[in-house]
Amino acid sequence: MKLQRSMNYPAQVQLFVSTATVAGVLDEVRNVILKWAMKLEQDGILGEGLSFTLKERETASKMNVNNFFGSVHHSQIQQDSAGSPQIQVSGGLDLPGLRALLGDIKANIESVSLSPESRAELRAELSTVESQVESPRPKYPIIREGLRSVRHILEGAAGKLTVDWVPRLVGFLSQLGGPTS
Repeated sequence: MKLQRSMNYPAQVQLFVSTATVAGVLDEVRNVILKWAMKLEQDGILGEGLSFTLKERETASKMNVNNFFGSVHHSQIQQDSAGSPQIQVSGGLDLPGLRALLGDIKANIESVSLSPESRAELRAELSTVESQVESPRPKYPIIREGLRSVRHILEGAAGKLTVDWVPRLVGFLSQLGGPTS
């Protein structure tokens, strides 16, 4: 909605999903269910029709089934832990990737539709983040706040580059932990 409002002409934003993608999701769901059913059978939980014995239900309730597809980095998954706190410790920040993004933004800053004040603010924030990235001991809270400011400035701008940059900024913010907004 922010992107639509920032454009000078009316546009309708849409998401297209190919039938191959939907078929892939359905195949993956089918595989997960099949693996789960095979695990139940392996544990002696066979059931008859759509009903299970009391013993089978007790055994199944004690099973721990986790289905992760791909990496589970920087995750805060908890199971059966109502009311427990979560603390996420990030494994580190991709400094070379962040340097590349900062360089990309600085090299193309003139092509972004911003007011002179916003452009000056963006340059200052980029400079602050860049100095921390180059520091022998970067201060991650300063980098996080600087990236949040850069993100907010770019969200107010329209253009293809900002559509590419903002999700990348969110990715770096998630590496730093804490809120990404």
